[in-house]
Amino acid sequence: MFTKTDSRFVGALVVCGLVAAAGAGLAAAADDVLAQGLLPSTFGMRFGPDSNLHVCSMAGIAVLDVVQGQMVDLIGPERGVNGPEDVNFGPDGSMYWAQMFTGEVARMTPDGTVTTQMIGPGVNSIVFSGDGRMFVTEPWFTDSLYEIDPTFVEPPQLLAQGIGGLKGPEFGPDGLMYGALMLQGRVVKIDVDALPPTVETIADGIPGPFTAKFGPDGMLYVVERTDFTVQRMDPETGSHSTYVEFDFGPDNIAFAPTGALFVSSYSDGVVAVVMPDSTVQTVVPGGLTLPAGIAVKQRIDGESVFVGNLFSLREYDGATGELLSVERMHMPPIGFGGALSVANSGDNLVLTNFFPTGRVQVWNPESREVVTDILDFPAAMNAIAFGDDLVIVDLGMGEGQARVIRVGDGGTTVLADITDQIVLPLGLVARDDDLWVGDWYTGMVWQLIADGQVPAQPIPVASGLSGPEGMAFDLDGSLLVVEGTAGCVSRIRLESGAVTPVVCGLELSAIGAGMLPPFLGINGIAVGSSGALYVSGDLGVKVYRLVPRTLYIPGAANVAGANGSRWTTDLELMNRGAEQASYTVELLVRGQANLSPQSVSFELAPGNAVRYSDALDSLFEAQGAATLRITSVRGDLMASSRTSTANGNGSLGQYIEGMDTANAAGPDQLLHLIQLQSDESARTNIGIVSASPTAIQVDLQFFAGDGTSLGESQIEVEAFASIQIDDVFSSLGTAKVLDEVHDAFAVVSSSTTGAAFFAYASVVDNGTNDPIFVPGR
Repeated sequence: MFTKTDSRFVGALVVCGLVAAAGAGLAAAADDVLAQGLLPSTFGMRFGPDSNLHVCSMAGIAVLDVVQGQMVDLIGPERGVNGPEDVNFGPDGSMYWAQMFTGEVARMTPDGTVTTQMIGPGVNSIVFSGDGRMFVTEPWFTDSLYEIDPTFVEPPQLLAQGIGGLKGPEFGPDGLMYGALMLQGRVVKIDVDALPPTVETIADGIPGPFTAKFGPDGMLYVVERTDFTVQRMDPETGSHSTYVEFDFGPDNIAFAPTGALFVSSYSDGVVAVVMPDSTVQTVVPGGLTLPAGIAVKQRIDGESVFVGNLFSLREYDGATGELLSVERMHMPPIGFGGALSVANSGDNLVLTNFFPTGRVQVWNPESREVVTDILDFPAAMNAIAFGDDLVIVDLGMGEGQARVIRVGDGGTTVLADITDQIVLPLGLVARDDDLWVGDWYTGMVWQLIADGQVPAQPIPVASGLSGPEGMAFDLDGSLLVVEGTAGCVSRIRLESGAVTPVVCGLELSAIGAGMLPPFLGINGIAVGSSGALYVSGDLGVKVYRLVPRTLYIPGAANVAGANGSRWTTDLELMNRGAEQASYTVELLVRGQANLSPQSVSFELAPGNAVRYSDALDSLFEAQGAATLRITSVRGDLMASSRTSTANGNGSLGQYIEGMDTANAAGPDQLLHLIQLQSDESARTNIGIVSASPTAIQVDLQFFAGDGTSLGESQIEVEAFASIQIDDVFSSLGTAKVLDEVHDAFAVVSSSTTGAAFFAYASVVDNGTNDPIFVPGR
């Protein structure tokens, strides 16, 4: 197995080869990564004059020393290599490669000088004849064969069109060109000197032929991508047999000077070698190649994370990252047609793919069968279920043609296009009878359907986003959006349109080149029932598993109190982890629902602490009483506060430690508050903090130290609200006098389904106003 001597194999510089390098910011730690690929797909490959294997991938041209087992170079966009599909070497040692999506053939001379010549989008295979003449094919769009001046001085000469999709040709010892016609299932030989060139069939009925190369034994070795095999073929008679079978989708082959057969993989990014006994040994491991859409499905024993990977659909265990299943696209696509976007639809998944043709499928992951197959949209980039219908983003085939379409039994309806000021729709999300779309170009999120009705004009919801891509609802009802070009995941409060970063520094949003959209694919996001956020990062060829941690600080204040006191809260945060922490502080105003609170976001380096003095004023310019909610991703954040007032030459106050949502009380769970008091020397305030997105009923029971009931009450606490009952015993209407309640406790519970809450007490000295904080346990 290869060792990685070049750090660009992973991280920010593993840039999709169809892309230009972009600043990726702070890379996520390995603990945040559920799965990661190495080479993002592998395509054409050749041994160069240096005896190294040069492999085209979406990261550039990887140079592999197959003797030492190392990658010695990765020639990427920084040296002019963008989306190489094939590579070859001229007689003078120059390296040539075909840039399929920009349409250029490029040349790098031995001194490193790079020049290009335009052929057209889809340019593909490069081959040299024995006398040094250079030929290239364009099999996808114009189905053409060209002869090229190796110096790029003369213009390309068109030799033939309509051949049948010529791929992976090579000249034989007889001076004829041999190749695979992928569109016709034939292997042929071509006389390029005839006018026009003549094409003679060697063998037909070959499923999915993709390349044909001569082996050291004089036989043709033909890659076919329907059954994932290499066929060994007699070039004279066309008779052939299966030489080797693969469990991945093979793309191209190259024979080493030793005669060993190496193979690349479009579906898995593998580089492998075929041993003499036809067994296959991995050289560069495969895996993720272009991670895109994500959907989470619950299992009895956990959750499965389905990741669209362009030519495959990969299922991972959400807790361990173990690969559970892979569905690969065969060529030509029969059944499963690849997966760019992925979305849930009951037991099924909704998939889209734009290559080699636009396709929307409803796929059953259990039976591994196609339920619905739609080929009506040439550039389908995203699709989700909406009731019994599908909503599809189709970019069209030209500028200004992008649109959002609803497809169902009632027909096809355009929900939005450029006439609605929606330029490049990409992200889609739905909840109940509501539908939203994100516009990558304008950075806006729009609501397209509200309560089942299509408004006269789309409703703007949020703006100022940087390349919004995947969207998903968090467990608290807020909307999470991948800001691809910023490398962030952000939270939108739909009630106000407020946008707050959740985490940044992710390796997201590879940049498309040439005929590709500017965002290449879609960086998806999904939320598991565990609360984990799963985010795909095509720039880093990885899937993140981010586990937010939320802490509540009750009793925060910036308010005048009794006897001329002024209570303020200092908030202290410390990152005791080994990586940068991203966190958001939100202001949950006491006595009201807080579905769209004010918020501010920061980052904190490992081993650092920060104090926000008078936090309500310094962070929010707010007065009154509140709860502070701190949500962090990565790092290991500690939070505490001190709410105090001046007292003579000093101050008095209470220390409050952050309460973790993981420890919130649930339905029918009891919290106990002890050491309560209500007499001439002290009074007790009791507070409830809701961590629920809906209103809950909370029951309070009060007892004297000997277990005698002192009374009970029931209160309603709105979503994410906090309530404090001051001098709680005086509000019970009990007949007991104050000096009898000097040792008491309270039991707090809620029977509301989905309840999550905290309880606390503050026992205040009546003489000095000095409080003691009592957490519910």
